[in-house]
Amino acid sequence: MAYVLKDRARMTTATTGTGAIALGSAVQQPGKGYYQSFAAAGVADGDTFHYVIEDGAAWEIGLGTYTASGSVMARSLVVSSTGALLNLSGAAEVFISLIADVAGRNVEVPLSASATAAANAATLQAAINAASNTTIYLPAGRFALNSVILKPGVRIQGKGKEVTRLLCGSDSIVMLSYTATSTQFYFAIRDVGFEANGKAGAQAVSIDGGSSAIRISNVSIRNIEVSGAFAQGITLRFCANSQITDVFSSQAVIGFQIDNCADTDLVDCRAQNGTGAGFNIIGGPGAFDEGVRLVGCSTNGQNTGLVITGQEWGLASACSFTTCPGGALVVNGASSNWKFSACDFSTAGTTPASANATLGSASSSFSFVGCQFVLGTFGAIVSGADHTFAGNTFFANNNVDFYVVDATGLSVSGNVFRSTAVSWSILETGAANQNVFVGNRTTKLTTLVGAASVALEHLAGFSRVQGGFSRGIPVVKTANFTVASTDNWIVCNKGSSTVVTLPDPSTCPGREIMLKTIQAFTVVSASANVVPRSGSSGGTAILPATAGAWCLLISDNANWVTMQGS
Repeated sequence: MAYVLKDRARMTTATTGTGAIALGSAVQQPGKGYYQSFAAAGVADGDTFHYVIEDGAAWEIGLGTYTASGSVMARSLVVSSTGALLNLSGAAEVFISLIADVAGRNVEVPLSASATAAANAATLQAAINAASNTTIYLPAGRFALNSVILKPGVRIQGKGKEVTRLLCGSDSIVMLSYTATSTQFYFAIRDVGFEANGKAGAQAVSIDGGSSAIRISNVSIRNIEVSGAFAQGITLRFCANSQITDVFSSQAVIGFQIDNCADTDLVDCRAQNGTGAGFNIIGGPGAFDEGVRLVGCSTNGQNTGLVITGQEWGLASACSFTTCPGGALVVNGASSNWKFSACDFSTAGTTPASANATLGSASSSFSFVGCQFVLGTFGAIVSGADHTFAGNTFFANNNVDFYVVDATGLSVSGNVFRSTAVSWSILETGAANQNVFVGNRTTKLTTLVGAASVALEHLAGFSRVQGGFSRGIPVVKTANFTVASTDNWIVCNKGSSTVVTLPDPSTCPGREIMLKTIQAFTVVSASANVVPRSGSSGGTAILPATAGAWCLLISDNANWVTMQGS
């Protein structure tokens, strides 16, 4: 059974009353025309179609269902001259017609819960093919469905994503799709749920503009649910001026794939529990991929949250990418000019845990403001150039909060690095250089390797005070002690030899520590890592047993070198 539209099919009926009609013969009349019967036109048993009945001056438009045995048509009223099914006179005629509800307004397609996926697909495809600039309504229920090709200007709308459910009928199909061969405009899908139904390698929706030279403009997908292990949930490729709103993808390998699309908004979209990326944003050459915006979107339980590959000019605001063992944010290729505000990035302690955010070596000009980087091995691994981090919070990470790998031109200011299980709050490595770190709050070490990199207000205990910088006030030690990260000026006042545990010099190259004793007892290091002024090898001696003795120690990455002293 299928919904059909047939040409020049018009028949007589001798039926009376308001019930099903027995079809007579094809109309063959000079002045009226020569028509064919419904069967001759190709109408099959169980097919549905829209019809018009004319009975004198009265008329009726409805949805008919054909029974081949006896050539009978059941009637379902759309509209009539009387407002009800006509009480037929026995001399009426009936013909198949493309009515205004199909051609210019609305039609509900008679999908069947008991029909095969192929039959439902044929019914829906016939309705789409017959329609123009209209909305195709899908009924409430659960319907198996094979591949259906969409049509520009024809909108698909169900009764609600929990009410109208389309069940994938075959492996490796796209349930609703369109691929353009010329520039096209306007596609809309709303209020429908898609289920993978145990099928492998399938996709729910794919709208493909073909190439940057063609493209599709104005795609609207709203209030959709995609559930089950689809290979991809919602895919747009070479589209522009599109909106995907309130779409929930559960268990799809890739929830949303946006490939070479411009001016595309994803609002309040969610992806959960898939083995790939929740949001996979792909760019290409030229300006055909610029202007992707995510607002209020989230992932939870996807392998990766947001993946950006070679895409330029994007925005994410008030988004949450969490519980992603492969990383909450992964940036690949020559991606650039993205702005993130008030977003959460977290692997959430999954095993193996990755960085909450990873910016690749070819990335540039990413900006993060007011975001949180939480519960990862690394808060962020940052490569590339010219990124900005301002007013963000890093906590509950377990290796390094802010790991800079070969990156240059970073501006890092006003951030709070408060993870306690990490070794470093900030760590530069490799060819990292020309990075500026200002006004950040740190709980652990900061190590810079770039000759032109600058760290103010947290390096080696520095803080800003009125008129300049302060290294803190002198601290007095009356027992053996370990040098804290904020200890820079130290006075030893123990009534016997003092043992000092100095920081590992490899963790703080260039750090300065000034020590003085006001007792006539030696001050020694707990490790043989202090080089005297006149020597080159590390030992334990720091100060002699002379009250007022002092020295200045500086880390050379291997030892503490005595640069000055009494």
